[in-house]
Amino acid sequence: MRRIKFTKEGFDQLKIEYEKLKVGRPEAVKELSRARELGDLSENSLYHAAKARLRSIDIQLRRLSNQIKLAQVVPSKKVLVEQNGQQIEYQIVGDFEADPSQNKISANSPIGSSLLGKKEGDIVEIQTPKGKLKLKVLKSD
Repeated sequence: MRRIKFTKEGFDQLKIEYEKLKVGRPEAVKELSRARELGDLSENSLYHAAKARLRSIDIQLRRLSNQIKLAQVVPSKKVLVEQNGQQIEYQIVGDFEADPSQNKISANSPIGSSLLGKKEGDIVEIQTPKGKLKLKVLKSD
């Protein structure tokens, strides 16, 4: 099976999310049980909502459990680049941690994969959906 790459911070966050859901699940089970006791299940909206909530928790727990099992912790990499006269610092992270609004980009994205292994002074040209992007690496750790 293919490993899922996470930074240490991303993996820790994944485990925290998993534990929160695990701790909250018994209350969801109790809520479903209480709703079931209210009578006719076909017209019991509280029952259907509780059942949907528990199903959602179980799905999320399975998803997170699989991600934890397949996780490979990799070091986070920061790259300072010059783009159109502006300096931008990108943090290259795993796919599930990517957040372009915070300049956290996936190692598998066009920009992330192009910057991996580059050193200070390298020029990188990347074809993106918006056109060609030219980046000069100023600093790479």
